[in-house]
Amino acid sequence: MGNIEKCSICKTSEGVKNVPLEYIDERMAGVRALLCPDCIDKTEDVFRVYDVIQERKAAERKERISRNIEQILMERGVGKIDVGNTFQSFRGSESDEVMRALRSGDSMLLQSECPGNGKTHLAVSCIREKMLQSGSMNALFIGAAELMIAIKETFNKFQNRESEAQFIRRMCNYDILVIDDVGTEMSSEYALSVMYAVVNRRHVDAKQTIYTTNMNARQLIDHYGKAMVSRMCAGKIIKFKGSDCRVKK
Repeated sequence: MGNIEKCSICKTSEGVKNVPLEYIDERMAGVRALLCPDCIDKTEDVFRVYDVIQERKAAERKERISRNIEQILMERGVGKIDVGNTFQSFRGSESDEVMRALRSGDSMLLQSECPGNGKTHLAVSCIREKMLQSGSMNALFIGAAELMIAIKETFNKFQNRESEAQFIRRMCNYDILVIDDVGTEMSSEYALSVMYAVVNRRHVDAKQTIYTTNMNARQLIDHYGKAMVSRMCAGKIIKFKGSDCRVKK
């Protein structure tokens, strides 16, 4: 048995029609809604109809993301071993500070001088939480080494359809971007200039960016230069403690 169509306002199923809202108000051109005859006559409710439609679409997007979250995370660049990472499953003391920064829209540098103490875990948790709360899948997780490979692929004009400018725009359009293990990549001067363009543009556009690193400030500056590191550190700097949890005792 098929779904019964109901009015977007009063929820009755009697006489419901798929109505173009520009019939009620020309400012609603291109928007349609299921309405009963009584609600069609209530012109003051037209914008409420629009709100209901948008709320319903947002709820449906969130439900789809929640149902397929691990597959979506992998499609967004997260490795299979990390797709189950959540704030709830993190055992360290840094999760509360990271969660506060995430909800405030702050960029972050997650830093420690020891690998394997949860930086990637919480970075993935941030993407998961952001997608579940916003209903948007406009996110990317990428390792710094992978980022450099992607940048270098734009140099080949014959084999790659994406130019450097297109690559920069794409990287800057993500609502949240995680660059994992910054400082571990081998890079040319030109590749670093493209990375700087991404880091700088996301900084000036106030786009939430999360960097993880095992380098201290001096090492980062030696690797990237003061200008780029200044922008990486413009948000919250959260230092991690503890030993390498990847190494079995």
